Amino acid sequence: MSTRSYLHDIIPFSIITIMAFFLSSCVKDDPIGMEIPSLNKNTIKVTGKESKDTIYSTNGVDCKLNNIEIVRAKGRPLTFQMEGEQNAEIKDGDQSIGRIEYKNGEIAKVEIYDWCTLTVIRKNKLYAYIIEAKGGKVPPTKMYLTIPGIIVTIS
Repeated sequence: MSTRSYLHDIIPFSIITIMAFFLSSCVKDDPIGMEIPSLNKNTIKVTGKESKDTIYSTNGVDCKLNNIEIVRAKGRPLTFQMEGEQNAEIKDGDQSIGRIEYKNGEIAKVEIYDWCTLTVIRKNKLYAYIIEAKGGKVPPTKMYLTIPGIIVTIS
């Protein structure tokens, strides 16, 4: 194998390797270039007692909700629109289990009757969430909050 042929093969490979290294060094937390928030907690247990808890970003990266899913033990998963203009009931079949409120086109509050309320707080372009237990009988319900790179479980 001649030196010229060897250089012809190795130079393009070296250039591609160096470019990949520099491009990957520009990425902060995620291979697709999106920063992932670090939350104060990823799981909240709602008990039969009245109480409040909060979810927020600890590293200053926005933790806006992408999706909310409610799962009932005897029902199917309930997913609802993240953006809307009209407040609406949350139904499991024919049964009304809660209410969703929108403000400025985004979810502002999700209330599951006799279980908990999720209130969205937005301050300085950052989101936080207050989960307030109602103190009633705890139904077999779970709520999953999808935030970029994270799923928070409320049960």
